[in-house]
Amino acid sequence: MAMSDDEIDRLIEKLKQKYTEYSARNPTWFNYDAFRERLKMAIRNRMNIAKLITLLTNKEALDFEMTRLRSLEYSQYDVKASSTGRRYLCGLSFPVIISLGRARIDLGPYWVCASVDFLKGIEGREDREIEGRFHFYPQREELATHRTPHHYAYALPYIPVRNPLDYGSSTCLGGFNTIIYSLAKAGDVTEFMRNALIYLNRHNPYDQLISFSRYTCSWAEDV
Repeated sequence: MAMSDDEIDRLIEKLKQKYTEYSARNPTWFNYDAFRERLKMAIRNRMNIAKLITLLTNKEALDFEMTRLRSLEYSQYDVKASSTGRRYLCGLSFPVIISLGRARIDLGPYWVCASVDFLKGIEGREDREIEGRFHFYPQREELATHRTPHHYAYALPYIPVRNPLDYGSSTCLGGFNTIIYSLAKAGDVTEFMRNALIYLNRHNPYDQLISFSRYTCSWAEDV
């Protein structure tokens, strides 16, 4: 059932109170002015904040969410940033093995990254000008541009590439499109990361949507 406007207002006030407390303890990590601007944008875009507030105010809910994340097939999690400061929630997968032609190749572990602002609901699906919302890049060759058969990176004219998150990226989500955006809108980060991992490991060698071959993935190893 949808929350009423009064319930949303009370939750927003609770979130402000909690962020004020956190900002007093660590103003570097919890910049209140930046938070206030993001909150204005989130409200304007009708962000679903109920789950976020639950995690901030309920330790049991936070512990449960962390347990769910640890149950996924990632070897580690991290929050990484591009050279411009754009933050991403990232998980490192176990080795990805796909069929390519007649061979099976081991692409190694991949970093699965999604913009933190997108997961918060601040970057909407309609924001077509936002580039590099998702990144799936190989740990063995982080600056590779042909990353997977359905995902590639390209240099942006206004950002020198210093790390893999500085690239723009193009991703053909196919049947995952609705799932990925719905989960992000609902604020279900764990299910988002689970489905992103499934997407990364799905590959139809007869339906390649971008140029990807044994020659464009020099970091791969034959199985």
